[in-house]
Amino acid sequence: MTDPVEDALTSLLELIAPPDDIHRVDDWVFTFGPVHVHPVTGAPLRDRYIRIHGTWVEARRRMLMMFGQKWSHQSPGVKAAEYEREYGNTELPESEWPKR
Repeated sequence: MTDPVEDALTSLLELIAPPDDIHRVDDWVFTFGPVHVHPVTGAPLRDRYIRIHGTWVEARRRMLMMFGQKWSHQSPGVKAAEYEREYGNTELPESEWPKR
């Protein structure tokens, strides 16, 4: 049985997905801004990012289900090294992601 909320979210995301990325399976990196905090622990997330594997839509849906709209950007996974090198960001391990 499917979740109607997730189904609706998927439909909306498919409308806004970049055409070249909609079906591409990749690691997607999501960054946080200076005011974002972990929804469970309250820890600041300003210098962190997470990596989710899947299509653009699958990864974004999972991110929205965990963090709502409290994050900054979605980029292809190859950007992770750039974020670490240029901005000093570190990856938030999956073991620290909110359980939703």
